[in-house]
Amino acid sequence: MAVALDWINTMCYDFYGSWDTTATSEHATLHNPWSNISTSYGLQSWIAVGVPTVKVAMGMLLFGRTWRLNDRTSMAWGPWEKGGVFIYAKVVGFNRNNSSTMS
Repeated sequence: MAVALDWINTMCYDFYGSWDTTATSEHATLHNPWSNISTSYGLQSWIAVGVPTVKVAMGMLLFGRTWRLNDRTSMAWGPWEKGGVFIYAKVVGFNRNNSSTMS
């Protein structure tokens, strides 16, 4: 494929989401040492089979996924938006207004 294409766009997000009710995890994991579901694993897989790095484009998201938990006292809590998508500007505002941290 690398010979026939100028570049290869990779979708490096939506690894997990509301469509999968069996697991919860980050929807755009950059690196996950315990799984092959991550951006770094996917990109390294393309490179390992011979695709030149200059032809691999990493697709980044500019939104966050929202969720609703049954218990707000849980360690993870976030806003719910219809459709489950929180645009980037709202993510920044939510974090600023709620002194949010990531761990």
